[in-house]
Amino acid sequence: MTNTTEAKCHYTYRIQITNIQQVQVRKLDPAQNSQGEPSGNFQRNQLEEINSLLATIDEGTFTSAKQSRQLGECLFNVLFDSTLRQDFFNTYQKVTRQDKQLLRVELDINESLLPELAALPWEFMTLPDSANLGTIWLGTDPNIAFSRRRAQWHSAPPIQLLPGEKLRIALAIAAPDDLGPVAYAKVTELLEKLAQKESERIELLPIVNNATSEAIDQLMEKQPHIFHFIGHGRLQDDGDNKVGQIALMDDVFDEASWVDAGFFSEQFSRWQPGVVLLQACEGGKLTASKAFVGAASKIVQQNIPVVVAMQYEVSNITASRFAYRFYERLAQGNPVDKAAQEGRYAIARSTQYRKQDFSTPVIFMRVQNGTLFSEAVWEPLDFDEKSMQRAIKRINTCISELSSANSTDYMTQLTSDEYQDLVLLNSEVQKLKDLDQELKNLEKTSNKILDKAIEKLKQKIDSFDSFQQEELESASSQVCTKEQLAILSQFKASIEDAKKVAAWIDADLAAIARAIGRSAINGHLGKEKALSDLENEAFSISIEKILERVSHCLKWGKCEILDAPGITLIVSKDIYKAALEYLREILPKDKDRITQRGAEQFNFYIDYSIERLSYYENL
Repeated sequence: MTNTTEAKCHYTYRIQITNIQQVQVRKLDPAQNSQGEPSGNFQRNQLEEINSLLATIDEGTFTSAKQSRQLGECLFNVLFDSTLRQDFFNTYQKVTRQDKQLLRVELDINESLLPELAALPWEFMTLPDSANLGTIWLGTDPNIAFSRRRAQWHSAPPIQLLPGEKLRIALAIAAPDDLGPVAYAKVTELLEKLAQKESERIELLPIVNNATSEAIDQLMEKQPHIFHFIGHGRLQDDGDNKVGQIALMDDVFDEASWVDAGFFSEQFSRWQPGVVLLQACEGGKLTASKAFVGAASKIVQQNIPVVVAMQYEVSNITASRFAYRFYERLAQGNPVDKAAQEGRYAIARSTQYRKQDFSTPVIFMRVQNGTLFSEAVWEPLDFDEKSMQRAIKRINTCISELSSANSTDYMTQLTSDEYQDLVLLNSEVQKLKDLDQELKNLEKTSNKILDKAIEKLKQKIDSFDSFQQEELESASSQVCTKEQLAILSQFKASIEDAKKVAAWIDADLAAIARAIGRSAINGHLGKEKALSDLENEAFSISIEKILERVSHCLKWGKCEILDAPGITLIVSKDIYKAALEYLREILPKDKDRITQRGAEQFNFYIDYSIERLSYYENL
């Protein structure tokens, strides 16, 4: 997945509301350094007019751009008094107009303390006309990325995509007989169109039409990155609050099986998608949409990185328009909140703000910087085959111990996070095994190609020998070809000799590192203080890393990896130099095992490693 758009730095404008007296803002630069913490008064006097305008949405009489602006200005005025309004405008101008960067606006409302405020459609917000500062719709402006994100939520790490790996989108529909039909044809049509257009970036998984709990669990086995759900919702009383519920299909009867956000989140225990999108079915009640929004804010707290919900009922065309643009921008490498902003902007261009549709998609986000998907970069020079094999062995040992123990009781003691980590770990081990096998196959193939080239040159020389060498030109050609063959054969032999030295290092890497490290420390007693057990261990590990890089150089005939950072010296470079010099002394002298040519290459890379010690020391 390659980012096809120009990357921008982002500034953050975080709006925090913990009570109905004050609005606190925290401004951050791209390096997350504070740029100020202005505050303002919460304008409660605007709430009555807001509720009046929201009633027109419930009644179906919200049909003009004027009403959208009126509601958007009221919502803006609630959070931004005159001081904060000017501060926001100044920040917007500097970041987007002068610096040409992205302004990330994050709304942080404590919904457990202020549920009614959290439920307001803040995506409507727009700068008031009366301020004479121009038009800025916070939920659709292309220079802004608006999301809802609690500061207390732990940030989810980006999901690593392998080179060439596609974004897998799963669509599930639940239409129980006792709740009425669910129209989804338009959504399916546009998702198929998007998958065809972005065929190198997006894969649409087989659609699940009867979304039972079991069917969703099976769908998670396909490891979708995005889970799009269309169905029914409702609000149920739970003490003093109303709780959002979602209707799945009953496993036996084609009736609704109502589940709350907590149970719905458990559907992702087997596999955790990066994005969950909840869409109320077209023609559903307004409470269904509000139920999905309420459930979304709970689901994102269950370690789902991003949850998107529709806070108003919209047509399938509008929902499809958003989903198409949202998924397209994600596949192109956009930050997730910026992708959602582009989706809302696409709706606004279509409706010209005449309906509430543009404000309907709400994104709850727990990923820092909006980075949800990142493509892993394969760098051959940094590949360490021995380290990878040791890691696979250690992980397999741990997993075998877990599975061979009486793990039924043990697994029930795991938290959902620990179980999810174990599942992901298993997946990563398999990827490492596949990569290891691919590299072995590549080595076999390259050796076959080299042998084939040598064989063809031999055949060519034999054909020359069968003719009379009457012309000097022909003789010269034969000599030239023989010289080429000699060079090629010598090159192959040189590689094999170097690999023998690498095999000697790899066979007992840790023991060699400890031995030469101990010798170097003993030789410098009186010059360096004695090392603690922890320092000794760190010292041995750092020597292992150097030896792993030397081994890599011997296998591939290149020393660039020794120029790469990543090794921090624990003691002075003189001790490391002594350790590497001692390594020369213990190199086997058996010529059948280590040839002179192999030893020469080994000494070259040791010399180069010693030269690079000053570089490592300055890291």
